[in-house]
Amino acid sequence: MKSVMFYFLMIVSLEVSQGQIVPSSCAPTDVLIDYYTWDVRNLTLRRMFELNSPDTALVQIPQAWQDTIMEGMSAISNAIAIPERDSVLNLYCVHDLVSSQHVITKELMVSVDTSYEWTQPWQNLEALTGDPMIDTIITRYALEVSEFYNWSFANVALLATDSLWNIYALIDSLQAVPGVYYAEPNYFLGTAGLILYQKAGTDRYYDFWFQWNDCFDGCDNAHAWKFKVYEDCSVEYLGYEDWWVFDYQPLPAPENCNLFSATGEKVADHGFMVFPNPAIDRITIIADNKGRRGYSLTDLTGRTVRTGSFTGQVVLDIADLPAGYYLLLLNKGGTHFYQKVVKK
Repeated sequence: MKSVMFYFLMIVSLEVSQGQIVPSSCAPTDVLIDYYTWDVRNLTLRRMFELNSPDTALVQIPQAWQDTIMEGMSAISNAIAIPERDSVLNLYCVHDLVSSQHVITKELMVSVDTSYEWTQPWQNLEALTGDPMIDTIITRYALEVSEFYNWSFANVALLATDSLWNIYALIDSLQAVPGVYYAEPNYFLGTAGLILYQKAGTDRYYDFWFQWNDCFDGCDNAHAWKFKVYEDCSVEYLGYEDWWVFDYQPLPAPENCNLFSATGEKVADHGFMVFPNPAIDRITIIADNKGRRGYSLTDLTGRTVRTGSFTGQVVLDIADLPAGYYLLLLNKGGTHFYQKVVKK
């Protein structure tokens, strides 16, 4: 793949800034469970294989492994005072999709010897065969035969499931059945997006990689946001990393899935007004007169482009900033609120 071919040619720009440690919660929201369970199980699966855990032999991924990773993801999701959390989850919508490492798929390609009688139902797209060994696997793991291919070099059934199993253990079970030559995940080329997870002691580390530009066999450009989750579920943004093959490209326009709520959507309800938005050359922030307020404006890489404090009202000159999306962080009595700002 291209990303491997050019591994030694890649150029990396790494900026690490020790940010503020923000209190958070490890309790998952319904939205996180709905949209990131697949990602959490991918990270769990890779972690189990990295540690050579005997649990890699299990088709059902143990819940205890998943809980550790989901809790850290929840802490990041709940750390709404960190603007980069919004970049990852709401603007660039990063998911763990790249198939170059262990990753869960919902389809398996199974090559079979059609001289075995039990394969005939599969050729007719019927999952149950009358063979106790294969039917036990089919029933236990809710598999269906969605396609059957009679290629010149192999006869292959495409098995599908809606469940998120450890497909590598499932493959081992299938390959033990007489009449099965081999089984493998049905990967799709051209996917982009990667989440990396590591654990050191009680600290958890998550890197969210947004990838773009010619992704058919490995994307040419990538940007990562890096987070650290502490044992007490507080979160620190560690900085960002840019990766490219041929030349550096700035982040493209965000995808704006906007799945997760952000207090910045309701800034006015908390005593702030921000206008105009979108803006061309200046932004006005108005607050109540109950004390001094802090603010910072960051771009989507996490770089702070404006910062300061004010009482009552402040006007930010943004005429020299590139057009795009920015995150305005506002502080009120130790509580943080933020809002997306568009610079035309």
